[in-house]
Formats: sequence, C-alpha cells, structure tokens
Amino acid sequence: MISTKQLITLNLKYGTETKPLKDVAFAQLVSKALYLADSPLSQKQIAVKVKELLGIQKVTRSNIVGGLTYLKDEGKVTEKNAGMWELTLRERSNIESNLNTDQHLMEDVIERHFPSDIDKKIIREWFIDAATDFFGHFGDELVTSITKNTKTRPKDLKELLKPSINKYSLLANSLELEKGFVDFISCDDDRDKQYFMQLIYAMFSARLVAADLGYDPIAVDEVKNATLVLDTNVLFVLALERHKSAKALKAVINTLNKLGSRVVYLDCTRQEYSRAVSHVKKSTLEIVNYGYPWEVLVNTTDSFMRTAIKRGCSKEEHFNEFFRSIMSVPDTSEFGFSLSFEADAVTEEVSKKAENDKGMQAKIQDFNTRYGSKLREYPIKSPSSLIHDATLIHVCDAKRKEGEKYWVLSLDRSLQMYAVNNTNPHGVSTVISLDILVQVLALNTTAGAVDSNEFAPFLAIMMLNECLPTQGAYSMVDLKTMAQISDEVKILPPANIDRLVDIVKKARFAGKPIDSSQFLVSFNRALQTEKENVGEELRKAHETIESYKVDLDKEKEKSLKVTSYLQDDHKSKLSRRYLRDLVIKILISIIIGLVIGTPILVFLPKVLGEAYEAYIFLVTTVPVFASALWIIPKSVKTYKASMARIETEAQKEVTESISGK
Repeated sequence: MISTKQLITLNLKYGTETKPLKDVAFAQLVSKALYLADSPLSQKQIAVKVKELLGIQKVTRSNIVGGLTYLKDEGKVTEKNAGMWELTLRERSNIESNLNTDQHLMEDVIERHFPSDIDKKIIREWFIDAATDFFGHFGDELVTSITKNTKTRPKDLKELLKPSINKYSLLANSLELEKGFVDFISCDDDRDKQYFMQLIYAMFSARLVAADLGYDPIAVDEVKNATLVLDTNVLFVLALERHKSAKALKAVINTLNKLGSRVVYLDCTRQEYSRAVSHVKKSTLEIVNYGYPWEVLVNTTDSFMRTAIKRGCSKEEHFNEFFRSIMSVPDTSEFGFSLSFEADAVTEEVSKKAENDKGMQAKIQDFNTRYGSKLREYPIKSPSSLIHDATLIHVCDAKRKEGEKYWVLSLDRSLQMYAVNNTNPHGVSTVISLDILVQVLALNTTAGAVDSNEFAPFLAIMMLNECLPTQGAYSMVDLKTMAQISDEVKILPPANIDRLVDIVKKARFAGKPIDSSQFLVSFNRALQTEKENVGEELRKAHETIESYKVDLDKEKEKSLKVTSYLQDDHKSKLSRRYLRDLVIKILISIIIGLVIGTPILVFLPKVLGEAYEAYIFLVTTVPVFASALWIIPKSVKTYKASMARIETEAQKEVTESISGK
C-alpha cells in the first residue's frame, strides 16, 4: 500500500529547461494532489490538497495556476467542465509506475543499510519520516539560497532523526539507524544514488512550494549562452583535485559548455586568488610546523591539505613547492574546457566604481556576519575581499544592462544571500550557488547533457558536512585553534586529539565564541582530562608490560626446566647409544680376528706339519690382536669425540623436536 508520505517523497521527472523551478515544483505537488483524488478537482480544491500534503497554511492561486498550466502544456492534465481538472490516464499510469519503482528502491535501501531485526513495517514507516525530515531540511537550505522568504538554522544528524526515532520508539536502535542513514547517503552504489537524488528533488520541490516564493528561481534557459564569472572559491575547486566539489564543478562546466555558455574570471579575482593562496599557505605551514601527529594531518577535511598530501607532501619544503604550483589561476585545458580571462573597457571602468562603493561593501560584510560560516578561519572579510565581491556584483549588473546574460558562480553563502536580498521580486539573483546550479542542471531532463546521478556524491558530501559534524574529521581552523590555545595538544595520540577537536567543532557548530573564557576553561579542562587519560593509559600499558614480563620470565623458567630435562634425557640416551656402539665395534674386531684365524687353524697343520705346535699360538692370536689394534683405538676415539659433543647434540635434537622439524 502506497502511503501519502511516500507520495510526497516521490520525484516526478519534469524538465526545467525553459520553466522556472517554482513552476515545476508546483506541477509536482498538483500532480500528487490530483493522483490522490478519486474525481476531478477545482483549483481551490487542488490548493487545499496541496496544503494538506505539505502541512502549510496557504498556497496562492497564481502558483496553482502556474503548476496546472505547466502540466497542461506537457499533456499531463485535462480540464473538464466548469474548471475541474484531472490527470490524464497516461500520467496517472506513469505516477503509479514511478511509485512502484520508488517502492523497490526504498525496500532495497532499507534491506542493505538498516537492522533486519526491526519489524519491516515499522522500519519502512520510520525511514519515510526520517527521509522527509532530513531531505526536507536540506531542501530548505537550497531554497534559502534562492529566496529571502525562507530562513533556516543548522541542524545536526541526531537532531534531524530524533523526532522519527522517538515517534516509532526506536531509541534503543538510534546508533544503528543513524549509521545506516549516513551509509545510505554516502554510498556510491547506483541504486542508492538514484534514490538519493529522487529524495532531494522531491523534497526540494516540496520546500519551494512551502516557501511561497514571490518570484521565480532560475531555470536552465537562464544559463544557456550565458557568461558565468567564477568567484575565488570556485577557482580553488578547479585547482584542488581533492576538493569535495571538484567532480561536480567539472561536470557542471562541461554541461554549461554544451549549453553554449562561457566560464570566465576577472582580474580582481586573479589578484584575490593569489592573496588567498598566500594566506592559506601561511596557515597550513603553521599547522605542519606545530607538530601534530601525521595521522591527524592525513585525516583533515581541508582541501588544500588533502590535495597536498595526495601529491606526496610530507615536509615543509614539499608544501612550499605545492603552494608555488597553485599560486596562479589553474589551467583547465586538461579538463576538456577553457577558462577565459575577462578584461574589457566595461569591467575596468566598473571595477573602479566598485572600489569606491563603500555602501555595498558594508552590506556585504553585514551579510557575511549573518550568513557566513562560523567554521571559517577568517570570519570577517578583509577590505580587499569586500572590494572584490563588490566588483563581481557591479560587473554583472553592468553587463546585464547591456542585455547580456551574466552571472557569478560562487560557494560563498553570504554573497549569495546579499544578492538574493537585493534582487527585485521578478528577477533572478546575480550570484548563483554551485549547489543550486547542480540542482537546475540535474533536474532538467531535456538538455540531456549529464547524468544527474553523477551529482549525487557532491550533494551527499555537502549535506553531511552541514548536518553531521563528524568526529575525527579535522578542519584546519580547529587544529589552528587548539594549537593557539596550548602547545601540549600535539603530544597527544590522534584518538585523544580526536575528542578535543570534536569539542571545538561542536562549539563552532553551535555558534559559541571560541575565545570566550567559558570555552577556554571548558577546553583546558578537557585537555587536562585527555593528558590524564594518556598518563593513565601509559600507566596501564606499563603495568601490562610488567605483567607480561613476569609471565614471560615464568614461562621462560618453565621452558628452561623442560628444556634442561629434555636435554638430560637426550644426553643419557646418547651416552648409552655411544657406549653401545663402542662395545659393538670391539666385538666386531674380535669376530673379524676369529674369522681370519679359523682358516689358518684348518690349513696350517697340513703345511707346517711338525712345526704346527710352535706356530699355532702365533697364528691364532695375531689376527685378533691386529684387528683390535686397528678397530678398538679408532672406536674409542670416536666414542670420546661423541661424548665431547653430547651437550650440543642433545640441544639440537630438543630444539628440532620442539619446532616440529
């Protein structure tokens, strides 16, 4: 049975090439409202259904009309008499098919990532609620990037999943469920990526409707044959192969090229890029020279550090060479597209105007204070950065006045929000965020320029970075903060540093000032605890080693006793063997003498005759004595030599016996 909640999480693949996202979003919700109806609905009834689906207070008539018009143009709805609307049979069948596919994808995700000992019905209902809460929050974040009507605050994963976990009494399984959810989001399996992108689109559409926008967000048609000016932070993405957005950005630019768009940068950005690299170099070398364990540096989230380590940097001179190699704007020819330097009379003239626009610079700084990430190393923008940002805005505005399509592509949330709040009700923001552009291009099904699922890893990382301040992932600003507080952090093992950096990270995530006396007291107390933990661990390790040494000595003593016993036993056996060999050899010598003497006793009387009596003694004793004189001394010598090395032979035989040879 398909639930209403599952219908909300279903993405209906409607193209967005010429239609704004808002119209597509309302078309999705109108389609779902009509699907739930047993009979045709009026615009007013559709609005009521949409409000029920989203749990919102109102939906404007113009937005419902926009959604219906889009669906009508696409041949997905028909108008009956007296303004009553219903889905076409084909579209209803299409939604049913999508729901069945959705059901299979969801069941597959649940089976592979979540505990099998929880009742399947409960885990299914929980997952739908959890996905709605989690992806709904992310949808709000995306909407915030394009509208001033919606405000959100950061939430971590536990906070987002807590309501659904409590609702279904799954608190005992909370850790497993949280881990399973993260595994699902970050999994590279094609099925997971497909369902992940479906949830993003569906909830983004739902939140766009709930936001009740006063103007239309960007559509693909807006960036066709346009010029996109890259902000400094976007140039960093191109320069650093380990940047979390690198693959997504390259896919976006390749798609833009196919749409006839240009990607450029300005002279002010070239200068800002070099200044920023110098700042990052200084901070990075401070961290490298501070002396953190190498495992901590390897596990950092910083794109510069990660890229440097990937390129084999391990010493200060290596890092110096790395920063020299990225000091200039990157050459993008190896990526299959060109990045052009934009310089003309308009940009030069406008740049001078932007430098003197202190009012705009002050507003940008204000938005930076309100919306800038608390996790940045430099929370206040420098005068040069403000002039740079103002120049980007002024140049784009000037080019637009000349009738050109000009946009700034940026990862700077505060600059995006400044541009959004300075956009007229029927315009589109000058600054486009990379995540929104990814959404626009991926949602579009008509351009056919890129497989939307390829954007899943980028969006997954973005979501997890925002909603999951992961323990053990070190940011450079957190490492620098700890280094500034105390010189003793570096002497701790990585596991202990891990717990300390988590304290700093959570404080920043919650917006707590890290230079406050309250935080410093808390951190230093935690540092002291970790030092004591290390001391206690060393004491226990020492005790364990001493205990092992005692046990080892006992085992050694026991082994020596056993070995000594075995060796004495082997010596006794060898002594008897050697003595036996000596006796045998003596007997053999006697036997040899007798064997030789017997023929003589038989034949000599015939030869000697009367002389027999004289010679009989001689011929019978000489051979015996002769053999004895040759064999017996040699045997005695051999016996003495064997007895001399009996200790060594006994040890050898015992060793071979113990080793199993």
